[in-house]
Amino acid sequence: IYFTLRGIQKVKFITNGKELRDYVFINDLIKIINLFFKNQNKKFDGIYNIVHGQSYQIKSYFFMLRRLIKSSQKIIFGKKVGFDLRFNNKKLKIFLKSNSFKFTPHKHSIKRDYK
Repeated sequence: IYFTLRGIQKVKFITNGKELRDYVFINDLIKIINLFFKNQNKKFDGIYNIVHGQSYQIKSYFFMLRRLIKSSQKIIFGKKVGFDLRFNNKKLKIFLKSNSFKFTPHKHSIKRDYK
C-alpha cells in the first residue's frame, strides 16, 4: 500500500475492494499483547480475536489513506467479488475495558504511520 501510494510500485487488486476488513494499528496490537502478559495470572479461556471492531471496505480504507497522506496515485481494483472477514471481539472488549484501553482512531494511526 505504502509503495503504491508513494508511486514506487503499482499494485492491482483482483477484487472490487468492497469486501470488509478490520484494521488494527500496530502500536495498539503491541499494547494489547503487553496487557495480556501483565495479566497472565488471570484465567483466559477461549479465543480473543484482536480486532478493532470497526470494519471498512478495502477500497474505502485505501481512498481514506490516500486522502490523508495527500497522494494522487491511482489504486486499481478488479471486478471479482471478494469475501468479508469479520471476527467476534466481545471477549477482547471486556478485557480491554477492564484495563482502560482504547483503540487509536484510524485517522490518527494512519497519519502517524504514513507521514
